Amino acid sequence: MSAPPKGSIRAGVRMTFLSTIASGVLQFLVMTLLARLLTPAEYGAYALCVAISSLSAVFVSNVMERALVVEEADDEPADQSAVLLILSIGISLFALGTAWLLHVTGLLGVEPALLGATLLANVIGAGAIMPRVLMRRRLNFGIIVGAELGGMLLGAGAMTVALAAAGWGSYALAGGAVFQNIVLVLILRVRHRDARGWTRPSIARAVVLVRSAFDLGRTAAAEIVNGQVAPLVLATQLGVGPVGLFNRTYSLVQMPIQLLTSSMSRVMVSALFAMRDERVRFRHNARVLVQVAGVVVAPVAAGIAGTNQTFLLLAFGPRWTDAAAFLPLLAMSAWAVMMGTLYGIAIEAMRAFAAKTRAQVISTAFLIVLTLAGTRLGLTGAVVGIAASSCIYLLLSARTAARVLEMRVVEVLGWLVPGIVVAMPCFAVAWAIGRGTETLTTPLRFAMQVAACGVVDALAMLLLFPAVALLLIKNAAPVVLRLLPWLGGYLRNASKAVRP
Repeated sequence: MSAPPKGSIRAGVRMTFLSTIASGVLQFLVMTLLARLLTPAEYGAYALCVAISSLSAVFVSNVMERALVVEEADDEPADQSAVLLILSIGISLFALGTAWLLHVTGLLGVEPALLGATLLANVIGAGAIMPRVLMRRRLNFGIIVGAELGGMLLGAGAMTVALAAAGWGSYALAGGAVFQNIVLVLILRVRHRDARGWTRPSIARAVVLVRSAFDLGRTAAAEIVNGQVAPLVLATQLGVGPVGLFNRTYSLVQMPIQLLTSSMSRVMVSALFAMRDERVRFRHNARVLVQVAGVVVAPVAAGIAGTNQTFLLLAFGPRWTDAAAFLPLLAMSAWAVMMGTLYGIAIEAMRAFAAKTRAQVISTAFLIVLTLAGTRLGLTGAVVGIAASSCIYLLLSARTAARVLEMRVVEVLGWLVPGIVVAMPCFAVAWAIGRGTETLTTPLRFAMQVAACGVVDALAMLLLFPAVALLLIKNAAPVVLRLLPWLGGYLRNASKAVRP
């Protein structure tokens, strides 16, 4: 690849990272506001519609976009938005009709009007696919980032909060999604104008798109189905109230973990793909990816588990504190899923797509069975099943990675040890402070818990895993080594004596 594209890729990674942080902060602020304006049942009704939409219109749009990005094409491919819109409308109408039949027969308590509004947002979003594809091909990420942040700020943020404050309930979430996609499409369309305009839709072109997307869709389908199993099972067995309580709490737990690891994983994906033919270097970098991410993810998950009651009160308010009973299980589940995903990156880099899909399908089967069994004991029982299936997914991913890398499973699982060891004292100190400071205000208690976790985490890393600490600082904050040369010296000397 020539020098200019490499520079563009680096700029795109930086831009995407900044966008991830900005969108994460915005999402957290919006979540805290909406949690005080909407009830768990209202969230649950919308979450059920999102699950149905994700298995239909969203899935088709995502796979089509991936197919258009990777297919062979000339420098100025024609705008196929008309075909994409027709496909999106068709699958949305099919999903709406199917859901309506399930609703009238009493098999699924979905609101058809709310589902229609949710699907409408996705149909509108299909108009952004083609300009986004063309910009991604040209590595022009700045406009995409700006459009996504603009849509999130005006739609998912301002509009949703305004509608919720006006008493729209679940429809505030759907209305915000519609407005978000309108803003997204308008920005992308204004910034990218194809002089030739939209090409006339044809059955032949639609068939070509569907065929090219089919090969990419199998792995994506397994991942998307896995992500929507829990809300669908909970909705059919327990109702929309528990769905909302589970969905929002899990999103709250996942958010900091994803923000902390997203940029790291994206950079390492590129590195792993580039060196897949050099087996020794590939194994080394795969280990670095899992170990370094693990010492970030595990303590955060453990800290969230230890601060469960305080965290929920501060973020969502007293209306949501029933989730404190199972929040530690959700934290463990989020950790297991993220670490399994990191093993999956190594599997994908070696192009073992079928093996990865097989592990995902098996873990999804466990998810369905264990969640259904757990619902007999209520929502907490269902979350126990979800957490157990997440751990099974982690084990299956590690086993598959070991086969692909031609290593022992025990050795590959050993990459998780530093993170787990560092996480245990974080959980203990957060839990102890929470139980011993119940008379203090919620913000003060939470600040004390976070500070204690940070101190314990840093000490454990420096004393027990200096080599991993050195890798983490080099990749995340190299300026620290320049400002504190004695720290760099200590870590290098300690790393020679204690191998990671």
